[in-house]
Amino acid sequence: MSVELLRPFKLVYVASPYSGYAEGIDAAYEEVADLTGQLIKEGIPAISPIAHSHAVCECAGLDHYDHDLWLKMDAPLMEACDAICVVEMAGWAVSKGVRIELAAFANAEKPAFILNPNTFVCERLFPMEWSHA
Repeated sequence: MSVELLRPFKLVYVASPYSGYAEGIDAAYEEVADLTGQLIKEGIPAISPIAHSHAVCECAGLDHYDHDLWLKMDAPLMEACDAICVVEMAGWAVSKGVRIELAAFANAEKPAFILNPNTFVCERLFPMEWSHA
């Protein structure tokens, strides 16, 4: 399977670990911004809240770690997106933010996918065993 699974969607929400990423938030930002750009190059309409928010924090002096602020800002994006694609970066499965995002998509009965950033292989997440965080 490949990113072709994401092609039918109008807008794909790209989720990834951030504040707990072992290599730091700058590395998390760079990795997911690059991967989101690759999806866009492939013709996949994708948006990454991390790529957007990290840059905004840097320029506006906002708190990178304010989960309440960023989840509030991400909620309309999640609502607008047709599917979620989780980047299989180190720590994704224990990321509080990723768990909350997956739960939101599950509650909205929207499909969830996982993407290996090294192979660019995308698979559907089954079964959807995520609970509210």
